[in-house]
Amino acid sequence: MKVEGKNELFKKNFFNKAQFALCLIVSTCLSDGLSAQELFFQVPGINTISLRVGDEWTGDPLVYLGDNQDITLSFDELYGDARQLYFEVHHCDATWNKDDLMIMEYWDGFEKNYDMYESSLSFNTTVDYIHYELVIPSSRIKVSGNYLIKVFSQEGELLVTRPFFVAERQVGVRSRVDKNIILGMQELTLAVVYGGLQVSNVLQDIKVAVWQNHNLVMVQWENAPTALHSNEVVYGDELLFEGGNEWRWADSRSIRGHMLTNSRVEFHDPYYHVTLPVDVPAKGYSYHQEWNGAQYIENYDDKLTNSSVGADYVCMHFFLQSVSQSSSVYVVGDIAGCRYPVERNMMEYMPELDAMHIMLWVKQGLANYRFVEVRDDGKVSVAETEGTFGETENNYSIAVYYHDPSEGYDRLVGFKVHNTLKTTNDFIH
Repeated sequence: MKVEGKNELFKKNFFNKAQFALCLIVSTCLSDGLSAQELFFQVPGINTISLRVGDEWTGDPLVYLGDNQDITLSFDELYGDARQLYFEVHHCDATWNKDDLMIMEYWDGFEKNYDMYESSLSFNTTVDYIHYELVIPSSRIKVSGNYLIKVFSQEGELLVTRPFFVAERQVGVRSRVDKNIILGMQELTLAVVYGGLQVSNVLQDIKVAVWQNHNLVMVQWENAPTALHSNEVVYGDELLFEGGNEWRWADSRSIRGHMLTNSRVEFHDPYYHVTLPVDVPAKGYSYHQEWNGAQYIENYDDKLTNSSVGADYVCMHFFLQSVSQSSSVYVVGDIAGCRYPVERNMMEYMPELDAMHIMLWVKQGLANYRFVEVRDDGKVSVAETEGTFGETENNYSIAVYYHDPSEGYDRLVGFKVHNTLKTTNDFIH
C-alpha cells in the first residue's frame, strides 16, 4: 500500500475520532491551578511523550537546583514531516498557575528556544513518524519550583505541554504509611523538618502536596498541621489513598510473538495488531514486580536500530470482563498516554463478549497498565476493576512548597518519594 493510503487510513481511524479529544474527567484534583488538560496537553498525532531526567524514566521529572542534569522531553509525531519547533519554559506557583516572575529571573535563555532539539525519521516501520528530543539543561534554571514546558510549531501552534520540578534541599521530610488491610487503604503521616529555613507563618507559607504513583492529577493537599514542634510541623489529617493492586503488564516488544504476556499478534494490512488476553477484575492481592504505570520502548526484533526510531506502532486491543454498567472504565498508564482517566481512553462495551474493549496506538515496548472506573457520582476508583489492598506496593511523592513573601514566588524546598516496600517508616508523634 502506498504511504498516502496509509496516511489517509490513519487519519480516518485516529484523528477524526471524537474519543481522541483530550477531555479531562477529573479536573478538580489540581486545586485552583491549571487543569490536567492544560498540564498534559497534546494535539492528535503526537504520541509516546516522555519527560525524563538523566536515565530515570519511571518517576517524577525532578532535578535539584544546582545539579548539572539534563531534562529530556521526547515524543513522536505520527505521519508528519520534520518541522522546526521551539519551546518555552514557564515558572508556576504550587498549584500550577503561571506566576509573576520575569523570565530572566528563573531562566538563563530566551523566551522562545530554538535549536535545542533533534528530529529523526522512523526506520523500517509500518507507521511513519518523526521522533523529537528536546534537551533542557538544568544549569539554565535559576530558582526552584514548578515548571511547565510548552512546545510549539514554528507557526505558533501549541503541540505539547508537560510539567517538571526543580527542588531545593532546604527541609527534611519524615514519613510513614499505615496500611489498612481490612479497608484496602493506605494512610500517610508526614513531618516537615525546617532545618535552617526560617518560616514566619507556617499556616500561610507552607503547603504540602502528595500524590500516588506519579499521578500528579490526583494530588492531595495538606495545609493544616495536626501538630507543631520547635523545628518541625506534622501533617496527618485524612491523607488517605486506595491501596489499589499491582499494575498489569502489556508486552509488544516483538511482533514475531516472543513476548512476556500471552498476546496474539496479527497483521491486518497496513498495521500490526496485538490482542491482549481478556482481563478479569482482580479478586485478590498477589505481589509481582512492576513499574507503577511506566513504559519502556524497545523493539526485540531489531537490535541494530535505536528503538526510539526503530520501534513500530501497533494497534493494541485491551479487554476487561464487564463490570458495573453504571460506570465508565478507562485504561491508564504511560502506555495510554496518561495515568488518569481521559475520554480518549474510555472503553466500550461489547455485548457479544460481555466485555469492555478499547484499541490504542502503542509504540513497541514493555509497559504497565490498569483499569480505572469513574462512577456516576464522579468518584475515581480501582476497587471494582483491580481491587484495593493495603499491602500493595506504591510510590508516594511528597512536595513541600514555601512561599516567601519577600521573594514573591513558591519555592519547592523539599521533595521525597516514599515507597511502601522499600522506605522505612519514620516515627512521628
